[in-house]
Amino acid sequence: MDVLNNREWAVSVWLTTLLFYIGLAPKMQSVRDSAADVIKCFFVWKIQAALTLALFYVSLVVYFLYEIDLWHIGQLKNTLIWFFAVAFLSFFDLEKYKNDSGLFKKTVLDNIKLIALIEFLIGFYVLSFWAELILFPVLALITLMHAYSQTDKKYKIVETLFGTILAIFGFSLVVYTLYELASNFSEVAKPETYEDFLLPPLLTFTYLPFIFFMVVYTTYENIFVRLQFSVKGNWIKRFTKIFAVIVFNSRIKDLERWVWMLQVRDIKNIRDVLKAWEDFRYMRKVEKNPPSITKNEGWSPYDAKEFLKDHGIETGHYKELDGEWFASAPYVEFGDGIILANIAYYIDGNSRAAKSLKVTVNINDSKDADIAREKMLEISEALYKQAVGGDFPVEFQRATLSESNLECVHPPYNLAFEKDVWPNHRLNGYSLNFCISMLKCAQESQIV
Repeated sequence: MDVLNNREWAVSVWLTTLLFYIGLAPKMQSVRDSAADVIKCFFVWKIQAALTLALFYVSLVVYFLYEIDLWHIGQLKNTLIWFFAVAFLSFFDLEKYKNDSGLFKKTVLDNIKLIALIEFLIGFYVLSFWAELILFPVLALITLMHAYSQTDKKYKIVETLFGTILAIFGFSLVVYTLYELASNFSEVAKPETYEDFLLPPLLTFTYLPFIFFMVVYTTYENIFVRLQFSVKGNWIKRFTKIFAVIVFNSRIKDLERWVWMLQVRDIKNIRDVLKAWEDFRYMRKVEKNPPSITKNEGWSPYDAKEFLKDHGIETGHYKELDGEWFASAPYVEFGDGIILANIAYYIDGNSRAAKSLKVTVNINDSKDADIAREKMLEISEALYKQAVGGDFPVEFQRATLSESNLECVHPPYNLAFEKDVWPNHRLNGYSLNFCISMLKCAQESQIV
């Protein structure tokens, strides 16, 4: 294939012009200083080592594909583009891969689904050089202005305008591509075209084992640093690290849970390390076969942690700290304020049952008050339905919308809604809390 097509030449011209402007214009001195700092960070030995390892791995993959006639020198440009656009940028997503195991599958599917074919064909059929040269800065400017207009509701009209322009252009490009495809299908029906399309997903698929290795490696690296502060004695630290590698190997989520148990305990000897391992195994056994919880006991924590899953709110693992058992969900942000509002979900109880379920909405900017009340009502209704059953009490609906404190007893539960004002907050922020907890008398009757 050609070294560069018209679109790639046009992008290269504009990027080169931009680099010259940044490099020579007196007004760009601060940008040059910042760029120099970024470049210095790039040459940190850990980044260089990881990049060198990635280059070595990809080189081996390319050589293997070459040996089985799935790669040739004509694919060098596509391979380099893929390396910097996918392989290199994947280093910045290692944390996402660690937290979402389904991301590996999604990465491959994104490379082979229908939209990838459409994007490839749109990139295959390019306009004349001058048309591409004019369109690139215009579309880049419109895209940036559209993105900025989404930051505030007052720009809603502008957002709609630029969104419409981008949609019309995208539709026109698809129509043009389909026209060219119908008129010059012979240009597409070449072996080189299929190779160009299949190479990126093939490289991505073969690159995933390396990403998995990097995820495991960086996880162990971080954990070993944490163990330096939570485990006493050099010999005990060495034993703990070796034990972790042998027992957990690539099961990094289980590893992190076990290390958290070590961090919240006073680990002085090997016996303490093994005791934490025994407790972890018992906890995992209980999670796989949780006990049946009666209504007067509370809720199964393993059910409670998923009460709000359909609303995008799910807690982490149910765990113990200083005799108290709890689970909490990461903040889910929403709203349009300077600082976004967020919602959280908390579970408290004992080793057997959850005793308290709490939803908190933090309004960090009073501009989000209306949407926050609606969100609080929606989540509170969902939690009540899952935890208690039936319709959310009318008095609590009114209390939520009017932000009025209210507490009622619905045996065996205690329901409470509370507004917590933050004094002297610069954006007049506050929080709304709804809690369902077990009545103490109900718990005592269960014990009897």
